[in-house]
Amino acid sequence: MKTRERRVGTFSVFKGVGRRRYLMLSVCAGIASWLGILEPSQAATWYVWTNSTANGPGTEWSTAFRDIQSAVDVAVVGDQVLVRPGTYATGGRVVPGMALTNRVVIDKAILVGSTDGAQTTIIEGGGGGGPSAIRGVFMTNDARLSGFTIRLGRTAHSGAEQDQQGGGVFMADTNCLVMDSLIQENSALFGGGVSGGRCERCHLTGNSTQLPSAMMVIAGGGAYQSRLDSCWVENNHSHWLAGGLSGGEAHDCVFQGNSATYNAGASSGAKLYSCIVRNNNSASPGAISSGEAYSTLICDNDTTQNGAVSGALLVNCTVVNNSASDKIGGVYGCTLVNSIVWSNTTRGTWPTPDYMSCSFSNSCAPLLPLTSGNIDQPPAFSDWTNGEYRLAFDSPCRDAGTTSFWSVCTTDYEGQPRWFGAAPDM
Repeated sequence: MKTRERRVGTFSVFKGVGRRRYLMLSVCAGIASWLGILEPSQAATWYVWTNSTANGPGTEWSTAFRDIQSAVDVAVVGDQVLVRPGTYATGGRVVPGMALTNRVVIDKAILVGSTDGAQTTIIEGGGGGGPSAIRGVFMTNDARLSGFTIRLGRTAHSGAEQDQQGGGVFMADTNCLVMDSLIQENSALFGGGVSGGRCERCHLTGNSTQLPSAMMVIAGGGAYQSRLDSCWVENNHSHWLAGGLSGGEAHDCVFQGNSATYNAGASSGAKLYSCIVRNNNSASPGAISSGEAYSTLICDNDTTQNGAVSGALLVNCTVVNNSASDKIGGVYGCTLVNSIVWSNTTRGTWPTPDYMSCSFSNSCAPLLPLTSGNIDQPPAFSDWTNGEYRLAFDSPCRDAGTTSFWSVCTTDYEGQPRWFGAAPDM
């Protein structure tokens, strides 16, 4: 008989490294998919290289523009702009109706892509925030950007709302897309790295919210109201709320090492699908505040109180090995379905560090009332010591879930079916 070893939310974190690989950092796939919707005669290509001797008209490498904005300006809808390696840190453009300077403004449905990937092709903002700030990239009208490092962008502290968002990239509509890029060490009041739009296979790291002179709620050290797909979000910081992501949603992402001064080291008010949330910290809660999480592992986060997760809906999630210096290390004020909460700790004297003021159904946690399909037995992970939170063959959590959210959680984190037997696993 074939032995089935099934996953809890499908999480396998071998010695702190996710099984999935991120950041291919190649522009080729993006360009191919873009050109695939056009006839060859329809799309023109424009060329950019910092060391070009001609500086225009940009129709071939020998006449390449020296700055990206010049190529964007002559391109029309459907064209592509190819950029050779270099650091693009001069020039600027202000969007009509706003005041903030942007290093690059992409205001039409074109693809701007690097030839050699993010590690060698850099768009650099500047200024210290406020009146002297220069954002990295402003995008609108279905624009696409692929294969860049975008760093050191800043935003204003006042004025138009859009001037305060997205230090690295601001995307004015949801169809804008950044692919295979490194978004690093940018800052803004909202969305230090990115605001709006969508990021695919991007690495958001070292971004932060700015700290204005007036007291105000600022949010989203990494991203604000964005959709993130297969992204790595790490070591971002918010001086108030949501070190990683504020609002928006994330699919197949890792949130690691993010922090917030007051609330939600990883995310606040966001929807997380098949993510890993680990080693984040904040005063209260440590990782996730409000929002929803599906098929997500939440582990090794730290907080002062009110859990790794507070006020959220958790479905097919595993909350394990989180800690608090006082009160709840696990979950506080949450609704949990098909989920496991186990071995969360407090360094204080709180009697039940795993959960408080929560609603459970078809879930597993210590001392749960055995109603609504709940169990209170140890979940029996396959290799706890090495961060393998799969269910062992004899786990009581096998086939113990409900189908209430089946349309959302048909697969686990690695894309494997959640339902092998009589019912879904927890």
